[in-house]
Amino acid sequence: MANLKRRVEELERRKVATRCGPLTQFDEDALAIYNSMSYLDATLSPPYHDVETTAAYKRGRELRDALYGPIIPAYLDEHIKRYTRASGEFELAFGREPKAGDILRYERLALMHSSENYARQLGRMIEAWQRQFPQLTCPLRFEDGRLF
Repeated sequence: MANLKRRVEELERRKVATRCGPLTQFDEDALAIYNSMSYLDATLSPPYHDVETTAAYKRGRELRDALYGPIIPAYLDEHIKRYTRASGEFELAFGREPKAGDILRYERLALMHSSENYARQLGRMIEAWQRQFPQLTCPLRFEDGRLF
């Protein structure tokens, strides 16, 4: 336990890398694929287990960690201890934790969770999938505002 805590503290002290210039197409694809893996499960073909072994997935994980820092256990993350669904939605909308008096309006939520935004995000993932894994059929499809 002490070893894990020390490792997490070292990772937190390490300066998060900043992006210097545009990412390559492979990097953009890798990040899109990695960030969209929560939509895949073991019942789809190919399952996420097959994707996790690819170079694109591994590069996406590296980029995600460099951009946002390592994923740490929730019980060690002070930010997550304060997290609620509402505070998470506020943070997604404004890029910061809410303060007393802040208001998150329905219109902002509707815009953030619109089918257009989901189509854009999933469209990037599907296009990245087709470029990086042309031999595999993408297990996701987004049509008429619905995810299949």
